[in-house]
Amino acid sequence: MKSKIKSFYSSILHAYSKISKNVIWLIILFLVTAISQFVLFALITRSLGKEYMGLWAIVIASTSIGQISSFGFSNGLIRFLPELVLKNENSKILKLVGTINLCNIVLSIPVLFFLYFLVQLYGHQLLDENKFKLFNTLTIWSMTGVFINNLFSVYVCLFDGFQKFYTRCAIQISGWILFLTLVFILLPKYQLTGVAIAFLIQGLWQLIIGIILAAKQKIIRKGFIIGFDKTSFKIISSFGIKSQSISVMVMFFDPLIKFFITKRLGLSGTVYYELANKLTIQSRNLIVNTNLVIVPKMVIENNNGVAEEYFQNVTAKNTYISVFLGLMMLIFAPLAIYIFTNQFDQHLMSIIAIINVGWICNVITSIHYHSCTALDKLNRIIIVHFIYAASAFFTFELMKYFHINGFLYYIVPALSLFLGSIYNSFVLIRFKSSFEWLYNKVFILFIITSALISINAFYNYTNMYFILFPAIIVFSVLVWRKKIFHYSITIN
Repeated sequence: MKSKIKSFYSSILHAYSKISKNVIWLIILFLVTAISQFVLFALITRSLGKEYMGLWAIVIASTSIGQISSFGFSNGLIRFLPELVLKNENSKILKLVGTINLCNIVLSIPVLFFLYFLVQLYGHQLLDENKFKLFNTLTIWSMTGVFINNLFSVYVCLFDGFQKFYTRCAIQISGWILFLTLVFILLPKYQLTGVAIAFLIQGLWQLIIGIILAAKQKIIRKGFIIGFDKTSFKIISSFGIKSQSISVMVMFFDPLIKFFITKRLGLSGTVYYELANKLTIQSRNLIVNTNLVIVPKMVIENNNGVAEEYFQNVTAKNTYISVFLGLMMLIFAPLAIYIFTNQFDQHLMSIIAIINVGWICNVITSIHYHSCTALDKLNRIIIVHFIYAASAFFTFELMKYFHINGFLYYIVPALSLFLGSIYNSFVLIRFKSSFEWLYNKVFILFIITSALISINAFYNYTNMYFILFPAIIVFSVLVWRKKIFHYSITIN
């Protein structure tokens, strides 16, 4: 009996160690990615100016659409690999990987070629002749980089499917280090073209290392496999259509926002949005990515008939953590602004406070989002992203009709994210706690604080902290009274 208990606890500790290792590497990758993007934007802004930073933002937003050329086939590996591994069906794994590789090559190139011309039409509407020529050059380099990343995505999903997140993260971290090194070398001579070249080389490096390590760790026998299996194609295409539909909706939101802001406010307006969005989205990415671990857990709890209790527990924790990160963003934003612009930009601080609200709402309801995946509600997730885009489009058009311009344009993306969060909650209305975040005291405190800061930043920058510090104290009291951190913060 004692040996069985010892064996049981040993297996638990082993599983916990494995999860912790993966989570730690995911957090490190997030930090490296965030810092690398931060340094990149600072380098471009200081070396070339805000307009070139705005141009690079448009290039990234428009070429990101090229990710649809992968058709989401690689994502199917995460879903089906664990089952194949348990059944020890290695031959099917090889067929699956070979089919995805072949599809990425055969299908990606013509789709990217077609998208290139669409991107040119997009850029032509926004840029003058000289800027458009540079935009054209950058797009070619970036689209090629997207193709390489499509091939690399197979190995990302392979490592994830085998629970080797740490290996995948190590590869991507090395890629970011190489990318920044090349930017430092190439930017002075080749300017933005040098950045685009560095992006392509980063993708090649990650693909080559991924192939080598996949073979070395015996995940697959050969590093790069090309083949076609009809059964495998049916499996990956069925799953890929739904996941790719979601990805398409995600990718079109950012270019849509930038299109309207650039059209009405110019490239300088786009720079303000890009800087504010990149800063505020970092905390969102960290929490949303780590919250992915609730998907299998929710499936198990739902089968056991206790999904509602589990959902209430994790949403409560997530709300407090999300608001805390939102307040921390407001505290450290002035420092980030100074590093970016070499001055204290009051206008940018107000924009950050507004957009930060939208992303924190999105983070809070990320539990709802992932629960939809676990409960087979992928179609509802597609609707969420449609709401983001549709609400932004119609709001911009209404503002144009009523001749509303300037600062209020930055409220639109925050409003769209808020409306999507409301719908996320409505989808899971079967859970009594689905809307609890909306009237949670810490969330209301965060909204009031953000509103005061967005107004106050225009008049007295330093007095913001006379608003923030009392808010932090009130938040701490609410957390202490709720005893939310007496439980495990990690959702696993």
